[in-house]
Amino acid sequence: MKTIEERAKLASEGYDDDGYSEGLYMGYVEGAKEQNRIDIDKACDWLKARNVLTDASLDGFRKAMEE
Repeated sequence: MKTIEERAKLASEGYDDDGYSEGLYMGYVEGAKEQNRIDIDKACDWLKARNVLTDASLDGFRKAMEE
């Protein structure tokens, strides 16, 4: 698993950057969004494996977590 810093470097490639600011910021934003998706997926898998939520209620849970 890549760290947020590693994902930030990858995501910031291609942004015009005059040093530290814009590109690195955008990279961190993309990294944080990716980590959020990973965390939600893991939570859904955990809840489903333990029969806590059904497939239908997992969709509602996912939407609530993404807000």
